[in-house]
Amino acid sequence: MRRVVRTAEDVAAAIRELRLERGATQEDLADWVGAHRNYIGQLERGEMSTQLVRLLDVLSYLGVDVELVPRSGR
Repeated sequence: MRRVVRTAEDVAAAIRELRLERGATQEDLADWVGAHRNYIGQLERGEMSTQLVRLLDVLSYLGVDVELVPRSGR
């Protein structure tokens, strides 16, 4: 399923939904990316780095959406 993300909250919701669709826990995802489970929790709560939030704001101002497109075969 394709998702358009415009805010940190959109990114957070997409991460959580996609993780749950795979049946993964926050710990599973954290292990896979080499991060602590708390980091995944922060992402899922929309506690993004200011750089990501600022980038989303710039793209919004420019009228550009970011679309998450699943890879084929997933």
